[in-house]
Amino acid sequence: MNILYPAFAMFALTIFILLRMGYHRVSAIKGKKMSIKFFRDYSGEQPEYLRVMERHFANLCETPMLFYVGVILAVVTNSASSFVIIVAWVYFALRCVHSLIHLTTNNVNQRFFAFILSVTALVVMWGMIAVSVISRTS
Repeated sequence: MNILYPAFAMFALTIFILLRMGYHRVSAIKGKKMSIKFFRDYSGEQPEYLRVMERHFANLCETPMLFYVGVILAVVTNSASSFVIIVAWVYFALRCVHSLIHLTTNNVNQRFFAFILSVTALVVMWGMIAVSVISRTS
């Protein structure tokens, strides 16, 4: 197993959401649901579903950065045990669930639960990497 695979998958999810957001923005402009002038300074009106999608994309550029750094750290320190890799895949899966909830029903309780579980997986992953590094330097 390779620790980079869940990172590649996370990147693919992020790019998928970015492309989907771009498609929906163009469709909204063509369908006259919003003006292209909105994108000059991001003020004015845009459909709620685009606002949600925009916020979701921004979210994929926040805590997942800690995931990517953890993956790089695991590679550099040779700390990518099978358990760390499994937890990385769990993190990715939970981020997929979070995306699905946020971009469909947007049930805040379910979305928050998926988010908290993903952060827990992230903390576990970082903890395992830290233990591995510390145990080798002691």
